[in-house]
Amino acid sequence: EDGSTLDLRNYQGIDILKNDRLEIRYDSLSGLVYTANKETPAQLKYHTLSVPVAADYRMTLSDGTIVYVNSDSKLTFPELFSSHERRVKLEGEAFFEVTRDTTRPFLVEVNNTVIEVLGTSFNINAYPELSHVQTTLVEGLLQINQGEKSVRIHPGEQALSNDSDIDIRTVDVNEY
Repeated sequence: EDGSTLDLRNYQGIDILKNDRLEIRYDSLSGLVYTANKETPAQLKYHTLSVPVAADYRMTLSDGTIVYVNSDSKLTFPELFSSHERRVKLEGEAFFEVTRDTTRPFLVEVNNTVIEVLGTSFNINAYPELSHVQTTLVEGLLQINQGEKSVRIHPGEQALSNDSDIDIRTVDVNEY
């Protein structure tokens, strides 16, 4: 949150941060792990994970949600989530395994689209060279909000959303 940059390769097996609110550590099996020691922060402090080209990265958010961030992608997230929602911002591509919490919806902002997680496992592909946001649902239920439009997708479906429309199609989720 202070604008500093850390190269995570230098922190393997070492606590990056440990205080009364939060513990951040990195290990080769779990990737980057955020563990909340205190539930609701008074003020949200944001971090950004930037994954270079030809790499990918696994991380666990403070609520237990696991995110696999793909090559040349950025995920911006609060170190601890608020008491009323869990909101992150994605540039590029990531696969999410969202921890269930009925009191705090999980929202992903990407381009001009907000994906509201009503299920658990899905992929979002929104690299800048694409003309749309591609959201593929593996398990659960998702709601795609694009301006005034809103649609729900079910497992095995993919939503292609751009500034003017949302198209739904059936896909083999293993391809995505």
